[in-house]
Amino acid sequence: MKKHIRYISRFVAILLLMLYALQYTIDYCYKKRATNKYAQVLNHKLDPDMMIFGPSTALKHFDPAIIKKITGLSSWNMGYDGMFFLQYNALIREYLEYEKNCKYIVIGCNPFLGKDWIIMRPDFFYAYLDRKNVFNALVQIEHNKIFHARYLPGYKLTLLNKSFYWEMIHASGKPDPQCGYEPVTDSGHNFNNITTPFNEECDEQVFNTLQSTIAAITQKGIKVILVMPPIYERGYKLISNIRFIISKYRSLEAENVFFLDYTKDSMCKNASYFNNNMHLNITGATLFSYTFAHDLGTIKK
Repeated sequence: MKKHIRYISRFVAILLLMLYALQYTIDYCYKKRATNKYAQVLNHKLDPDMMIFGPSTALKHFDPAIIKKITGLSSWNMGYDGMFFLQYNALIREYLEYEKNCKYIVIGCNPFLGKDWIIMRPDFFYAYLDRKNVFNALVQIEHNKIFHARYLPGYKLTLLNKSFYWEMIHASGKPDPQCGYEPVTDSGHNFNNITTPFNEECDEQVFNTLQSTIAAITQKGIKVILVMPPIYERGYKLISNIRFIISKYRSLEAENVFFLDYTKDSMCKNASYFNNNMHLNITGATLFSYTFAHDLGTIKK
């Protein structure tokens, strides 16, 4: 009986070692091969003058080429559709671990200040769960999945999808001429997807985490620019607690922390600049990027 137990124990130990080795090898290959903009941050290879973080309202609105043209500052747009603060906070925190050149971090504010309900594109992050910044951020969103992916041998292998392997195997390594920026090219106007007034979520724990991250940024001598991008005026009126949300962001203003609110900008009255209530089209994003870059000049002084 004892002999059988020893054999079983050895078999389990060997199996666990093989799973650990396979996981480590796959993660190592991903880190060496992946070239998407998040891998560049997580691999400590991206360090411009300005980093822009946020959800789709950052991704689709800030054009680094225009910002550089007006201000002379190099920048990268790290936004992603549906990626709210708790998740992209992993990128901010990891970036702070190694940056040497950064002068500004822009946080694209969103009326949603609640808890993320799902991790967007987890395949971008799976290879980096051994990093405390990544793990601590993602485990707040999908606790069981992320906890098991880090600590249960082999579990993460069941989560890796085609996108993960495609990025690892077929990564091109070609430079991105738009530096992460992805404008809306759809010329349509979709203003009727939401017609009933509603309250956006505002979670105090999320707000406190944002406040803590801002403090960590300014401690490194980096200026924080909180930006509430334009919202089409009819969409603005549908968010019943929008003034409260804006006041929460504004309360974070301090030395080296600035809040730019564009929800009352004249472009918010012009439907031709918008694709939907929350997103500018490429024409609107171009105008907004010029406006933001010029406003940044006043902060630089």
